[in-house]
Amino acid sequence: MKKTVFAVLAAAVFGWQMSASADPLMQYSNVDLGYQLTDRDVGDNLNGLNLQASYEFMPNFFGVLGYDYDARGSLSVDTFKYGAGAYYAINNNLHAVFNIGGLRTHVSDGVTVNNDWFYMGPQLRYRMMKDLELTGGYTYFRVDGADKNDLDIGALYAINDNLALTAGITFVDIEAANRYGVGIRYAF
Repeated sequence: MKKTVFAVLAAAVFGWQMSASADPLMQYSNVDLGYQLTDRDVGDNLNGLNLQASYEFMPNFFGVLGYDYDARGSLSVDTFKYGAGAYYAINNNLHAVFNIGGLRTHVSDGVTVNNDWFYMGPQLRYRMMKDLELTGGYTYFRVDGADKNDLDIGALYAINDNLALTAGITFVDIEAANRYGVGIRYAF
């Protein structure tokens, strides 16, 4: 983990000195790759990677595919995400977004459990400065007849015309945990 944090900080320092452009911000056709740490209130923490692709297939509408991998010892969690979203540009610097879709989780810890989830929720995206975007959102989940809720906040910093550094925290209702993430976004 220390190496990952150091690598992200080094990239941030290097990117800070480059002339940046806000092109990867407020976009909906992109690929995100990141590291996540899930700090659980009960049990050991999980470490993992996430990969997500979003594609704006027509103005104001986009599709999403993603994969998360979390692990600790013999426990591993694979999550596949699929969905769609729509956004409304309130102005050039503020977008209201709505996401809807599903998740398929595969949990293995000696015993394998598969769950199918439904999710939906609003999000706000705000370009605070030329190279800085802030995000905040709420997600409602439904799985096995139970309701779950997540709240997330994040930031993106553009380091060039196509790349942005990402950071965020999700307050996870699912396991009474917080998920911290850092990564990079490539916009196309």
